[in-house]
Amino acid sequence: MKKICWIFSINVRGMAPFGYSTTMNLRQAKSFQEKIKTLLPAEIETQFISYDISSNDIPAADLLVFNDMDSNYLSEEIKKQGIAISFKDMVSGNTTVIRKTILNALNLGGI
Repeated sequence: MKKICWIFSINVRGMAPFGYSTTMNLRQAKSFQEKIKTLLPAEIETQFISYDISSNDIPAADLLVFNDMDSNYLSEEIKKQGIAISFKDMVSGNTTVIRKTILNALNLGGI
């Protein structure tokens, strides 16, 4: 089983989340997350989190995912261990491209 940790929003010391994903309304964000989970194979566990950028902790996962706009707030360590998904693809619902990008990053492109 592979694990993905998707940094869906960013916070500082548990304060209110910020970042570009927070521009999606709650229903749109929840719908997007559920669609991603159903599009990926069952052997991939997907966790969506709000990441505390004041922390030096790196989430434990086979792959870290974040949007390209929020990558400016993330440490180089996280960027090296993850992939940036186009924010435009997220808000436009282009989940086919997102799925392909994730599967290729996990070397599961043939699924």
